[in-house]
Amino acid sequence: MAASSIILIGLCISAATRDGSSEAASLIELAQADYEIHAVGQSAQAEGDWAQTTPSGIGAIEPVQGEPTFGSVGGRYFFVSGGVGSDFGQDHLVRGGVGWSEFIARDFSLDLEINLLYFSQPGEDAVGANVNMLLRWHFLTNQRRTWSLYADAGAGLMLTTADVPPEGSSFDFTPQLGFGMSFHVESDRRLLLGTRWHHVSNANTFEDNPGTDSVLVYAMLAFPY
Repeated sequence: MAASSIILIGLCISAATRDGSSEAASLIELAQADYEIHAVGQSAQAEGDWAQTTPSGIGAIEPVQGEPTFGSVGGRYFFVSGGVGSDFGQDHLVRGGVGWSEFIARDFSLDLEINLLYFSQPGEDAVGANVNMLLRWHFLTNQRRTWSLYADAGAGLMLTTADVPPEGSSFDFTPQLGFGMSFHVESDRRLLLGTRWHHVSNANTFEDNPGTDSVLVYAMLAFPY
């Protein structure tokens, strides 16, 4: 209760003891009005404090000031990935690797991949090391950016322990094109699931260039840094 209300109540009691009933009634009404004004002020202050400490909407994700949200320029991620591929014939591959991603424009990231691959093929199987550079566009996402659809494309270089494909070469180029979906997981980590057309050939830098085309499916877990 406000101090002014307490003082007015005291005056009411004093007036009543002097048999001033009209004066006492007026002072009581004044004390009641003062108390109500004070109560409304406290309620408004409490509502303001609550608004400052709660999200702007039910279930809303409030970004931490100074940290970029997913897809904003400057966002950086380290990722690990794994996948399998096949030409739906006799050629199959298994791939695992790491990489780094940075958003160079809104929803556009530039990705560097370093992979190890195993090729199962007619004749001699092969193990290879591969470096790729890709551009990824997250072209559709919800407002809270908990998921996105993306397309990516790029190319790389690969060295292998045997010719890939057979009668090809141990040095190849690896152009790729694909699409996928990303999901938000804890602490802004992202899970990406996608598929790519995966091509291997030496681009006629050797006498023979048979080339091979596979469908690659992969999973990737990205960590912000």
